[in-house]
Parts: sequence; C-alpha cells; structure tokens
Amino acid sequence: MKKTILLIFFLQFLITFGQNPTEIDTNFGVFPGFNNPVLTSALQADGKILVGGHLIAYQGLPINYLTRLNPDGRKDESFNLGKGLNAGVYSVAVQTDGKILVGGNFTKFQDSNQNYLIRLNPDGSKDNSFDIGTGFIKSRNYDRGGVVNTILVQPDGKILVGGGFKSYNGINQNYLIRLNSDGTKDTTFNIGDGFDETVYCLSIQNDGKILAGGGFSKFEGLSQNCLIRLNNDGTKDTSFNIITGFNSAVRTILIQPNEKILAGGWFFEFQGEIKTGLISLNKDGSKDVPFNLKFGLNHNVESLCLQPDGKILAGGNFVNYSKPDENHIIRLNVDGSIDASFKTGSGFGIENGSTINTINLQNNGKLIVGGDFSTFQDIRNNYVISLNADGSKDDSFNKGNGLSNLVNTVALQSDDKILAGGKFTTHNEVSQNYIIRFNSDGSKDSSFNIETGFNGVVNTINQQTDGKIIVGGAFTKYKNQNNYSFIRLNSDGSKDSSFNTGTNGFSNTVNCTAIQTDGKILVGGLFSNYQNVSQNRLIRLNTDGSKDVSFNIGTGFDAEVLSLSLQIDGKIIVGGKFKNYQGVGQNYLIRLNADGSKDASFNIGTGFGSIYTLGDILSIVVQPDGKIIVGGRFKYYQNQTQNYIIRLNADGSIDSTFKTNNGFSYYVNSIALQKDGKIIVAGEFSIYNNNTANRIARLNSDGSIDTTFTGSSFSLVYNYISDNDKVGLNSIALQKDGKIVLGGAFSSFKTDTAAAFLIRIKGTEVVLSNEDFIKENKLFSLWPNPVKNTLNINSLNESNYSIKIYDLLGRLIYTKENVNTSIDVSSFISGLYLIKIKAESGETSQKFIKI
Repeated sequence: MKKTILLIFFLQFLITFGQNPTEIDTNFGVFPGFNNPVLTSALQADGKILVGGHLIAYQGLPINYLTRLNPDGRKDESFNLGKGLNAGVYSVAVQTDGKILVGGNFTKFQDSNQNYLIRLNPDGSKDNSFDIGTGFIKSRNYDRGGVVNTILVQPDGKILVGGGFKSYNGINQNYLIRLNSDGTKDTTFNIGDGFDETVYCLSIQNDGKILAGGGFSKFEGLSQNCLIRLNNDGTKDTSFNIITGFNSAVRTILIQPNEKILAGGWFFEFQGEIKTGLISLNKDGSKDVPFNLKFGLNHNVESLCLQPDGKILAGGNFVNYSKPDENHIIRLNVDGSIDASFKTGSGFGIENGSTINTINLQNNGKLIVGGDFSTFQDIRNNYVISLNADGSKDDSFNKGNGLSNLVNTVALQSDDKILAGGKFTTHNEVSQNYIIRFNSDGSKDSSFNIETGFNGVVNTINQQTDGKIIVGGAFTKYKNQNNYSFIRLNSDGSKDSSFNTGTNGFSNTVNCTAIQTDGKILVGGLFSNYQNVSQNRLIRLNTDGSKDVSFNIGTGFDAEVLSLSLQIDGKIIVGGKFKNYQGVGQNYLIRLNADGSKDASFNIGTGFGSIYTLGDILSIVVQPDGKIIVGGRFKYYQNQTQNYIIRLNADGSIDSTFKTNNGFSYYVNSIALQKDGKIIVAGEFSIYNNNTANRIARLNSDGSIDTTFTGSSFSLVYNYISDNDKVGLNSIALQKDGKIVLGGAFSSFKTDTAAAFLIRIKGTEVVLSNEDFIKENKLFSLWPNPVKNTLNINSLNESNYSIKIYDLLGRLIYTKENVNTSIDVSSFISGLYLIKIKAESGETSQKFIKI
C-alpha cells in the first residue's frame, strides 16, 4: 500500500513538473527605457512624469505613444490608456485639476476618432466633458512636427493650441487657436487670417500677453519672422518689435523673472547677425546685449528650462557652447555664461545626431531629460534619463536593467554558469562590452573580469574541457589590445597568452566555432586570411592558435561560413552562404573529412535554395543516430519545398520520416536536441505547419509539433536591428536539468512580461527510466535508491565531495561541503530529488527517490 501511495505521489510530481515548460524560470533583465524618441514630457504635482513621443514600448511592453512614470522611473500602472493613441504625441500639458491635455499627430483614441487633441482624466480615461467635435485638419504632411505641437493652459483655464493645422471643427483657423475649457473655440481670441506656417511653441507673460514661436514668416499677411507677441485678444502687440527677426524656426521660448525672453530654435541669424540656436531678447523685442557675450553654440536648441535660482538649462542637438565638451545640454548663468558646476562629461555624444527635446525640473532639483538619444556618458540610456543637479546620472531613476542590446550566442559552462555574447555594451547600465558571464541564478559573475571588453560584436562562444573560453566575432580589440576577430580567454576573463593568433589574426568576421575531442578548434566566418596568409572562410587551429596544416581546404569557400557541427567519426559539417568549395559547385552545405577534403559519401545534389531564393544554413545538429537536422533561410532542398528546416540521412538524402509538411513561416536561426530526442527550434518565424509558434517551437522526433510546448511569444526591438542582424531568437542552450536559455533580439515575453535579449524558461526535465535510476555512473553511484534514511555515495576515485540537492520545482533544499560517504535524508518529504555531486575528478547529476 505504501509503495502504491508513493507511486501516485511520484506521478503527481512528474505531472506538475511537466506543466508549463515555456514559463519563465529566470529573467535576466528588461529592455532599458523607450524604443523610440521622446518628444515631450510634463510633471504632475505628485511628481509623476508624463512622457510622449513616437513611443510604442517602455521596458519592452506596449504603451502607444504616451505613458506615465513614477518618480523612480517605473511605469505607473494606474494610468491606463487601453489601446491608447494611434500616432505620435508632440505636446502634453497638465491642468490644475490634474486633467491632462495631449496633442500630436494621432487621429484615434481607443479606436474612436480623435483628431490631434484630447483631454484625459488623471487615470488615463478620456474626459468626455472636453469635446473638440471633428477637431483639427492638418495643413499638409510634415516631416518635422505635428498637427498639434504645443499646448498652453492659461491661468483662467483657457487653452492655447499651436501647430500645423488649418481648421478647427470645420472653420478656418491657421496654426493657432484658443479654446474654452470645454473644447469650444474662444471667440474672444481673434487672430484673423493667422499665420502662414507652423507654430511650434507658446509662452504667456504675467500681463497675459502671449509669445508664439514657429516656422512662420507672416501674421495676418504681414511680415513676421518666427516670433511674435500677441495681446490677450489675439491681435499683434506692436510694442514687441523684432524687425527682420529670425532666419529659421523658433522652437522654444522661456520668459525669465526679469521679463527678458529666451528663444531657442533652428535659426542662425537674428536681425541679420549671426546667432546660432539661442538668444535673449528684451521685453520690447530688441537684443539683450549683456547676454551671451561669449556665445558659441554650433547647432539647434529644442528645449529650455528655468531653475528657481534663475539659471537656465538648454537642450538640443548642439555639441558645444564655447567649449567642445558641452554636449546637447548645458546650464547657463543669467548673463549667458556657462555654469561650470553642471558637468555631464561626454554627455549624449560628440555628434549632432542626438537631440534633447524636453527638460523638466523636479522639486528635488533633479532633471527629467527626454529626446532622441541612446547613450549618456557612453552608457545605454534609451531616450529618457534623470540627472542630478550637478549633471551626473541619477542612479535612483530605474528605466530597466539587464543587457542593452541583442544576444547572438549563449554557451553553458560545465559549472552551470552562462556565457552570453552579442551587441550589448552595458549590463544594468554599467559598461559590459559584448560578453558577459552569469551565475546559475542569473546574477552577473563578477569573477569574470573583462575590463573594457571587446570593441565589436561577439558571434560565437565555446568552452574547452579545461575551462578556457574561445570567442569569435567582429571585434579588433580586447581590453584595448589588438585581437582580430578571435581570442581565447582564461576562466577569469584574462587573455590566454599561450594561444597566439599572430599580429593580424583573422582578416574579417568569425561567425562560428567547434572544438574537436583532440582540442583542435574549427573556425568559420567571413575571413579570407589568417595571419596574412590566404584562408577562405574556414580553418582548423592547433591548441596554441597556430594553423593546423593537416587540415587542407585548398581554395576554400567562395562565401561566408555560418555554422559548423562535428560528427563522432571526426567528419565536419559546414553550412553558410557559399555556393562553391574548392572551385566546385556546393550549395550552402558540405561534409568534410577530417583532413579537409570533401566527403563524397555525403551527396546533397543541387543542395539548398534556388536561383531566386536564399539557401543560407544557420544551424546544424547531428543526432546520435547520425541523422542531421539543418535550419536556416532556405525554402528549398534539391528543388523540393522544405521551409527553413530539414532532416537529412547520413548520406545527404532527405529523411522522409521527418515530416515538417508546411514547415516554418520564416527563418530558423538555432536548433538544439534534447536528451529525449525532441528538437527545440528558434528563429524569426511565427508559424510552424499551420500552428502558432512565435519564435520558438519544440518538435517531436518525427517532425510533428509538440503541443505540450506552447504559449511562448516574443516581441522584437526593431529599431536595434541592422541589416546583418538575425531578428528574433538567435541562440539556444539546454541545461542539464532541462531548462532552456534563449538569447536574441526581443523585448518582451508572452506580450505582458518585460524580458529582453536573454531569458531562461523552465523546459521539461527528461525523466529517466528505472534502468537509468539504477545504472552505475562512471564517477559516482548512489545506494540504496529508493532510500528511506541514509543515502550512500560511492566513488572509485574520490572520498571527498560537495553536494547540492534540488526538489522537482528546481529549488535548492540541501547543500553540504566535504561529504565523505553518506548523507541523512530522513527529514526529506517523500518524492523525487536531483542530487549534484562535485569532486576534483568531475561532477554528475543523478536522481533518487525518498520513501
């Protein structure tokens, strides 16, 4: 009876453990910040931050152009827009009652018509008391700017709106309007024919007069270049005279406490005098002579912010203000001189490509800065950052952690640590250039010290049996020392000086590697030379880095090698972009003998691809039975449709028992084989054989989809992707416990979970048969098994070892060092356990049953 109960309990454990193999086990971090530029921001009275722009995701999750952040950078989940807006947000303004005005290029809110302007309640729902009717009509399509660019709430609650529109509610209204608090037009504000071009910015004086800046050259048919002051009724204030004005658009206006007016924008002249991007005017429109005597901007100003002490923050896409190290943001004293106490160092980069679009000053003196930038002080910061009052980064503002860019390759060490390489340059907003090692719990392994790391992308990582690590990619330096595309590291991250690739190493990118049982290393890639000697796309190196001359490929391949796999007989399967080997046609796949000659017994006929389609081979896996699974960018093999995956017999013929039918909908980037013969496939696809399979699928050994492995879904960060990147899931690594580590270009998992570039899912642990339980391990054996009280550990070679015991949920429940021969398990609950035993001669994982 007791054995029957145990069997039922045991089976219940197996069922529980087998559920949800696609659930997250470890999240290595979330996408840092936004996916597109921030155009506008506003602070609420409670310190929360409204952010708008071309934004479709924050920390990898959808936001639809507008979101609200808590003061610490976390998304405010109480602000719910539902489906939100359908296009960019250019302006946000907060009313005193907490309601939020939003303007931009959108025409819908939650799928209902809403032309370019809306007012939201504080919770993100639409305020139906604000009715704009049919709203605005844009004057034309704009490359820069929105239909509604700027919103200003007057002290009396009326709302000024400026932009690129020509009518409101069916009535002509050129570029500027004032609305009542209910959304109707304020007829007491009459601008007549108005402006001839876009209004970008607005500001209101204490006396109620209104400053408007933009790209216009006329107001009511008369010359008025880019800046004007209006009376409260909309007529021009003739006491404000800028004469010939500006030669290009005014984008931002700031009224100082002394009533002087700062204007920033795209201009480089004012009244015919060179004044690039920023100027101070007196209240009558004349130039403020004491200001900016040492003026030195080289480009545009997009945003201005006034501090309580009168100092002025300016942001834009300039890279100097008198000094070359003032990049995109500066703080000025009242007289226009630089405030030297505000130091951003290298700031947002030394080129004009980045732009600061919005600056907000918080009550604590910190700054919320948004724009079109991806780094700050060379550390990834996507489009929004918080700065301290001295210009340093505010580390308490958390926009996300983890890696900053995609992962190309994942490798598991024998000690269960995880190596990852790719395009990332930071981890947790700290420099981490292109390679990292994690502990088994997902934390960064600080014992792996790469210092400045690589200067280019890592494509492939492999660990040798001695623990040393080979790395290949598109780099030319490691720790600021020349290392061309390939290097071997010691286990602590230092360069292995016993491995010498010469002065020049490889002439181009290394894509893939494989380590033979004799320690020799196969390297494939785009290179055509090694150590200045011709070597086309494939080479075998000796353990010291020298070329293995016994491996002769002659003239080699005519195009890139992308994948390698070793057979147990020493033969080598090579895949890539090539169509010739040693000058003879060979479409995308070949098997070589151990000496580099072509293996004629492996016949692929016309091979992969066709005249009009690709045949690139990205992944190759050899099964224990000698059959070969191949994945890539191909649609055809031997002129038969084989959508992106195929299994070949050992002679190169199609394995007809592997039935993929319609196959995958797009590229297969990586394949891994489980111990039970099931096949994990990852790539850029969304469908397998008419079944939903979003970037990952598990196939049974006959090619049918494993329906127990479903529900995963990855979304992608497209603005990070270049033409040469693999988009989707790029790498699979199977742990000994059945868990699956996945690397690639993604920003969320299952649509509602923020997870970026690297993730571990639970997978399904392969349960051993009764024979496997009692079969003696080469290193260790356990007895009795099943066990009631004392579990004995026998070894032929060791008498002292460390152990860890896990339950079926993967939880570590017991650990002990310096174990001699036995451990007491009498207190354990009945069930199945995994024991990991480690000694000098090696380590093993075995299962035992506690009764």
